[in-house]
Amino acid sequence: MALGGFVVLLLCLLPFALGHFGTFQPQAQAVLDEKQPESPQPTKARPSLILFDVAAWYNLRHEQPDTHGVLIESEDGSKIYASHNPNVTFNPASLIKLSTTLDALKNLGAEYRFQTRVFTEGSVDKSGTLQGSLYVNGSDPTFGDAAANMISSELRKRGIKRIAKTVSVSPDFCFNFTDVPEEAANRLIKVLKIGNPKPEVSEQTQGENILTVNSNPLKDILLYMNAHSSNCCITICRIELPITLRTPISFRRRLLWATDVLAKFKQANNNMRIANTNVP
Repeated sequence: MALGGFVVLLLCLLPFALGHFGTFQPQAQAVLDEKQPESPQPTKARPSLILFDVAAWYNLRHEQPDTHGVLIESEDGSKIYASHNPNVTFNPASLIKLSTTLDALKNLGAEYRFQTRVFTEGSVDKSGTLQGSLYVNGSDPTFGDAAANMISSELRKRGIKRIAKTVSVSPDFCFNFTDVPEEAANRLIKVLKIGNPKPEVSEQTQGENILTVNSNPLKDILLYMNAHSSNCCITICRIELPITLRTPISFRRRLLWATDVLAKFKQANNNMRIANTNVP
């Protein structure tokens, strides 16, 4: 009889117990939901969906996708624009220019513009000959015919048709992607059509600053140079090097220097990986 009473009591209390414990979980969840806005959990940015098919791009050009590695992402890593064999080690070859590109952007800034200053020294006679010299001082790696035509136009405005003495360029002067200053000076003289002045290389300038030529923004210059695999990328960063290295340098030295640049970036970004390969 006592056992029967106990069973009846248990059956009576069971709905109450189930209702009590059934409402406990939602209440606990509600408390957590109330506290969550006060201390939100940090969320890691996820890379966006990759839309560019790198392998298909190489296949269309009859190249083997397995021999290429590509990873293009935003600076903060939140967007991946292209990815193909991103963790496979390859000989970088001309892609080593990317290291000098990073260095140039870091040290000079994306909107940096190279300035080339033009000076004339001496007087102009009645025949339009400058009895003196022309000085062109700058390190713009894209300086070429268009800039030379600006100089020629300014000289004509001033009544100068010929240069009697010298055309002097700075040691880091380039002309039409020629970074040997003596050769660059000779090419400049031919384009200017100012007689037969003697080419000269010198840090010194004299006379009046008649013109300053500004380059395109650095970001546009680097985009062009990387797209065309131009080795003049090294010229841009050489501006930041000691004067002893401002001369044409061997591929081995370029590679060693580029590796040093990459190592500096690796210190600030642990996700970067550098591997060694043989240099011929």
